[in-house]
Amino acid sequence: VEIEDRDPWVTLLSFYNSIRELGGAITLFQSDIVSYLLEQKRRYPRWILPRKNFQERGMELTSRLKDDEIPKAIVALESKIDLRGLDAIYKNLTKELKDIENKYPDLSKHTLQL
Repeated sequence: VEIEDRDPWVTLLSFYNSIRELGGAITLFQSDIVSYLLEQKRRYPRWILPRKNFQERGMELTSRLKDDEIPKAIVALESKIDLRGLDAIYKNLTKELKDIENKYPDLSKHTLQL
């Protein structure tokens, strides 16, 4: 699959048996996961790739939606990932991995040839 056609970890589709379970999951996604990722970025600032916070793009497809809102939600889910700047991120990451490999030659057996 071409990179333009991929959706790497941007869309999460989950099914719940009740609105109550959905509410609990939304709470986890909006608090626990975001705070965990921020902590990881604080600990390892050079190794965590910059990511946008997609909280504002969260949506639910439940029976609470009106009939005319469902097609709009589906169109919103079809939006593609923005690939601008991705090349620069990977070039920088590749350079840093090569620097580490040069500094610690024993690690080279655990890394792919770049």
